[in-house]
Amino acid sequence: MNASKSSSHFLDLTEGSVLRLEHAAGTRISVWSGCVWITQQDDSRDIVLEAGQHFTLDRHGLTLIQTLKAGELRVDTPQARPLARLPLVNAWAIDRRHPIGTKPMLAFFN
Repeated sequence: MNASKSSSHFLDLTEGSVLRLEHAAGTRISVWSGCVWITQQDDSRDIVLEAGQHFTLDRHGLTLIQTLKAGELRVDTPQARPLARLPLVNAWAIDRRHPIGTKPMLAFFN
């Protein structure tokens, strides 16, 4: 990824956290620590990444990234832009004490 045209962001995520990305094709997800599961709209693959692995999203539409083991992610967008303008729509922490979506961990809006 060309450094002059990309932007990198680091996210610390707890186990069970979910990131919701929309229209994020070309965004590279790198796992620095922990483990994540990635699923993309209209894609039958289940992508599981562990520390040291990365994947470049290749579908537009909805992408969900769930942390299977707490850790740190690096999100590289194809164009330099502030984090608030990333295609990250919502990221919610999910745990058994709170119904899904009622305990915000991170919230980014276009």
